[in-house]
Amino acid sequence: MLAMELEKKDAALGNRAWDLQRFAEEYAKLYATQCPVQSLRIMKPWGAIFVILDDGREVLVPQPE
Repeated sequence: MLAMELEKKDAALGNRAWDLQRFAEEYAKLYATQCPVQSLRIMKPWGAIFVILDDGREVLVPQPE
């Protein structure tokens, strides 16, 4: 909606907004298809972080000392 409003007021600015939207959509698609992380768990109270990868493996994320 923002791109349409900008396009009404200034064509060049509207075009840049559309370009930005296309870039954001492509980035989101790429991230969704190539991100190896399926989900994560944070264990309380000690704060251990477990990541579940898209192949089903569960990995403990190393924590700084």
